[in-house]
Amino acid sequence: MTFPGAASDTGDSILAAIRRTQADSAAHSAVTVRAPVVSHPVVDSAQGRLALPATPVAAGFTVQFAALLDRDSAQARATRITVDGHPAHVVPAPRGTATVFLVVLGPYASRVEAEAVGRASKQANPWIYAGAP
Repeated sequence: MTFPGAASDTGDSILAAIRRTQADSAAHSAVTVRAPVVSHPVVDSAQGRLALPATPVAAGFTVQFAALLDRDSAQARATRITVDGHPAHVVPAPRGTATVFLVVLGPYASRVEAEAVGRASKQANPWIYAGAP
C-alpha cells in the first residue's frame, strides 16, 4: 500500500539505512556488560534452614518457555516441563501496570548448558537469555 504523495521505495532507502547503521556501529566502541552477581539461598541440610552460599553466584543464563498473563495458565504449562528431574517454575514479572508470568528453568552457568536444556525440554522455541528471571 502506498500513501498519496509518498515516493515509492526502490530498495535504495533500505540499503542506505543499512550502510548508515554499519558506519554508526564502526564509529562507536563496543560496550562491555558484566553479568550481575546474585546470591541464591541454599538449604543447610544438617539444620534444615536456609543460608546464603559463601560466595555469590553469577546469574548465568535462563531458559524461558512462555510469558503469560494468567498465573494459573503459566503454572499449568510449567507442570508439563521437566528436564533431568528439574521442573520448570513460574516467576512473576511486573511490566508496567500488568504482571506477566514467566515459565522458566535456570539459571545455568553457561549459554551452552541453557541451550542444551532448551533442546532437552522438547518445547517449541525456548528463549535463552543472560541473567536470572
